[in-house]
Amino acid sequence: MDTLNVMHHVQHDNMTPPPPPPPHVTTLIDPPTPGTNARQGRGRGRGRGGRGRGGRDRGRGRKNRHAKVETANVEGSDLSDEDVMIAFMTYLREEQEIEAKDIFAKHGNDRRVFIGRVREFLGRKGGSGEGGLNANQPPAKFRPAHDGSLPSSSTLPNAIYSANPNYRERIGNEKETRKSNVANHDILSQIPPVPALAPVDQTQRELEAMVANLTVGNDDNLPRIPVQSSLLPPPGMSPQMSPSAPIHQRRMMATNPPPGLPQNTSTPTMMATHSSVSAPILAHHVATSTPTASIDSSEVEPTTQTPGETVISAPIKWQPRRLNNRLKDQPGRLLANNVPATLEGKPYLSLRPRKELVATWQLPLSYLRERTMSKIQKEKEKAASDAENGLPPSVPPKNLTIRDALRTLTVGLFRRGCPENGSSSAIIAKEVVPAADRAHQDEFHFEINQQTGTIWGTVPFFTPRTPGNVVLRLYFEDNAIMTLAVSQCISVIVAANDLEQTLRFILSNFKSKRGSTNFSSIHSLAAVLQQYTPSPTSSDRNQHHHHSQNMDGAGRAAWGGICESRKVVDACKQDFLKKKAKHEKEIRELEIVKEDIDAGLADEGTEERTQKESTDDVDEDVKEWREKMNTVMGDRASNERKWREIQSAFASVLKSAIRNPASPRLLKPDIIKKLELEYNLWCPLCEHFAPNPFEEERGDGSTSINYPYPTSQKRIRACVDSRSSMQQEILGFQVKTALLTPSTYLNQNGVCAKLTKSMEKLYNAEYGVKSSLILRKKALVRDLAESAVTNCDVLPKGTRVAVFGSSANGFGSPNSDLDMCLQLPQGAVLIGEEGTAAMGKLAEKLKEAGMIDVDTARLTARIPVIKFDCRIEVDGHESLIECDISMQNPLACINTALLQSYSTVTPEVRIIAAIVKRWAKRRNINDPSHRTLSSYGYIIMLLHFMTTHAAADNGGIESIFNRKSGCPLLPNLQWMDQRWLSSPGTQYTELQQKPSNQYTTMKHPTEEAYVVNTYFLRINDQSVHSALKDKIGSNNVKSPPVGYLLAAFFKYYAFHFDYKKHIVSLNSISRSGPIEREAKAESDGWKLFGESLSIEDPFEEFYDVAHVLKPLNFQRTKKEFAFAYSKIVSCMSKEQGNLDADALLDAICEEYVEVKKN
Repeated sequence: MDTLNVMHHVQHDNMTPPPPPPPHVTTLIDPPTPGTNARQGRGRGRGRGGRGRGGRDRGRGRKNRHAKVETANVEGSDLSDEDVMIAFMTYLREEQEIEAKDIFAKHGNDRRVFIGRVREFLGRKGGSGEGGLNANQPPAKFRPAHDGSLPSSSTLPNAIYSANPNYRERIGNEKETRKSNVANHDILSQIPPVPALAPVDQTQRELEAMVANLTVGNDDNLPRIPVQSSLLPPPGMSPQMSPSAPIHQRRMMATNPPPGLPQNTSTPTMMATHSSVSAPILAHHVATSTPTASIDSSEVEPTTQTPGETVISAPIKWQPRRLNNRLKDQPGRLLANNVPATLEGKPYLSLRPRKELVATWQLPLSYLRERTMSKIQKEKEKAASDAENGLPPSVPPKNLTIRDALRTLTVGLFRRGCPENGSSSAIIAKEVVPAADRAHQDEFHFEINQQTGTIWGTVPFFTPRTPGNVVLRLYFEDNAIMTLAVSQCISVIVAANDLEQTLRFILSNFKSKRGSTNFSSIHSLAAVLQQYTPSPTSSDRNQHHHHSQNMDGAGRAAWGGICESRKVVDACKQDFLKKKAKHEKEIRELEIVKEDIDAGLADEGTEERTQKESTDDVDEDVKEWREKMNTVMGDRASNERKWREIQSAFASVLKSAIRNPASPRLLKPDIIKKLELEYNLWCPLCEHFAPNPFEEERGDGSTSINYPYPTSQKRIRACVDSRSSMQQEILGFQVKTALLTPSTYLNQNGVCAKLTKSMEKLYNAEYGVKSSLILRKKALVRDLAESAVTNCDVLPKGTRVAVFGSSANGFGSPNSDLDMCLQLPQGAVLIGEEGTAAMGKLAEKLKEAGMIDVDTARLTARIPVIKFDCRIEVDGHESLIECDISMQNPLACINTALLQSYSTVTPEVRIIAAIVKRWAKRRNINDPSHRTLSSYGYIIMLLHFMTTHAAADNGGIESIFNRKSGCPLLPNLQWMDQRWLSSPGTQYTELQQKPSNQYTTMKHPTEEAYVVNTYFLRINDQSVHSALKDKIGSNNVKSPPVGYLLAAFFKYYAFHFDYKKHIVSLNSISRSGPIEREAKAESDGWKLFGESLSIEDPFEEFYDVAHVLKPLNFQRTKKEFAFAYSKIVSCMSKEQGNLDADALLDAICEEYVEVKKN
């Protein structure tokens, strides 16, 4: 029998489903009692059905299955099991009570029998005496009394008890799932050993002794029982206890963790190994080897504390909204319906709206101890500070309970990617043990598992009413920045049976809110219309008639939601125009003020003031004017962005309604045609709707839209023409979205064929002989730099110089800079001031070697860098090469090796990359210093495009996510199964998981907690290159020409790539699909809302390569993609024989001239 297990069942929140009966009644394995009937009419039920209408004891719900079973002691049945156990513990502690010890020894493993024997024993001891069932001790606050009846059927020991009333219904379907979860998801077992103990001073011992005495009870009158005995052996070992030790310490706890949670493992860096040391030392052991669990708002990362020393983190200017976002960094675990979270994050747990969702959480006891120690230490410091300042000192608590440690522990249901934890950001959040000011609220179920040294519990939820992806998060409400655990992603999918109810709920939200507050409702409506799939049509006529009636109701609700969405757009338009007029007025007024300031400067000599006073006054005026102008311009930009976003949301509603093949079963044909006309006015590049040609003005000044029906091609053309006029006005060109027909890329005299020849000619001219000469010069510069390194005495002997970046990755231009870094010998380390001093000495050696303009301004950077120029002459040609050399940067070298391997797979990728870089530079969208994308970012975009598309049978290309097999245009070297190269006749295959071992992983050079997986196929010899080319040729149809691939690249990022939903990543593979923005927002805190470009670094997956890109520059970059593709499409209408491909390439890469607007 588990004594502590009995004492941790708690009542549910009033907002949750009704609580289950006591554990000994509602075990999941209890068979139904013969002679009872669960459903006997609509009457007054005593079971789970609640109150009904009708006769007595004949309700819908289950009656009490054990109502006829005799109780062990009717006199004491008004006490809960916990009260009974508290009274019984008094006798267990007395050596002369042999009978109590025998009851515990014989029946301790069977909860049901044990409770009955205990009640009989206490009854014989005298109900009114001390320790009896009717003793005058206050009942436990956290568990209501029950009837104390025992089940008539036998139950297995250690059963997991239900936390929700409908939990029993799923148990049959989830038995196998739980077994596989426990076997396959034992993530906690992979942990490093705990370091050795450190000496502890007396003050620290007193503090830890207080924390080690965390108790189970919540009442001062209750006996105190330690949460975890310091005498317990390590998991899996037999106890070696002294016979004189108390019985409750001489046994192993029998509580099992819930399905899916680890059995005999510990949490990474958070669980201390059990030992024979005392509890205070054990607590200190954890404190010195694990991150601090609780931090102030001014801290960014956990700190460690050494004995006798208090570490106070200095406040910084910025800190993330959430910490420990990745699963491997979290101290706890969180299961959703017994499904554990996986490192991959897939597959999702699919549930329908308003379905039961049980959160099962687990935390190490050591984590709770350490967090509590930190809070006590802060309270002591505050008390000492108050005493020094003459304030009344606050007295820290002496006896802490397990409930005190769990105060504000919260499980929240969040939309995936929500940037913050906390109740204000959650859909719904529930505290396991409410805070002291909310002590009247009920608690949720939790138990302690002594074998694993953890505490776990369950909290019931319901899935949201609207579709989308949600997650469960575990955190402390008073320290919400620290994420303790995150569940697997739960995808809420609306089925046909839920359609009408969900649409009516969305419609009610529209009517209960006004204006832009309905932004989320518009997105929910678009999601429902997009994922709606009708259920299979039944052959039964009655069921088909019932289905049609449901569709009529759902259709009316859907049309009502679309109409309400349009009202929201109209209201936002009026608000936008009103604010726009206000901002324009303020700008005109500020321009007049600026003219007055300029006029004052011109008349400054006539004023009777000194020059200094005049200058100071003018500076203050200019500063104030700039602040006001910046504020107005920011408000105007925010107003325009809000207007674009609301239009984009409504466009997604229209698109979902007309593109879903099942929409005709939901909406009438004339409605779909009207929506199609309206969608033709939308331009995703401008993010605006064009003026509606069917809009008419009424006599009262308002407008109305009268869509014609039936819709003809002429009326569709009118909408398209209106959109084209708007595009010409806003973008400055006609957007062409026509498809490239096979005649354009299969015809030898077509546009794509001629463009291919022009691209190859330009590449050979710029990267041919000239490139080889530049490479020779750069190699000589590297040799000169390495000579200077060799002559530098402060650097370790054997230090080499490695070239990385564009000069070595195969995608660089002849005019690119030469990036170099030091490669220290194995085991040598130069960090901090020592590394900075060494780089300073190296700068002096570079000057002595003849380098020009040696710049040491960046020696104090995260990675010290020296910039310099080198004049070099080869074959009579002199060049000045810009160089920089940095401290050891192994990750940059690995990244260079990856890109170099990609560049050697096929020459087409190098040609396209050269043209794309030329196009980006000449169009002025390739300068990170001006907040535009870097060349490295464009290379990753190209590799993403090539690795996610494959050659199609018609000669074009298609997405790998739409086909079952086949090799992409460029094999993904990080995910390709290398066994494919040595297996004749096999198809292209991808790894299920990247290899992770000592040869493929490395610690991040600057992020200590981050481990980088550096695995990829290195093409470092001719045999590997030949094998790869042969396999690509045998597993793929003929690839299209590079001219077609260039056009397809522009079109993909102009019109097809979903910037709001996905990110550019080389981890997008056919098996798992594209990487979603929501997933990166959840795991790495990336921006979730709004439309922007995000690019994941191949190795530093937390790093967004496109983070420098400003929103306005992103819009212009997307516009440039569309402009380049429109130029190619425009040439298809001309006569093929008269096409000048060189002129077309020059037009694509035309120099950008900025037109300044007044």
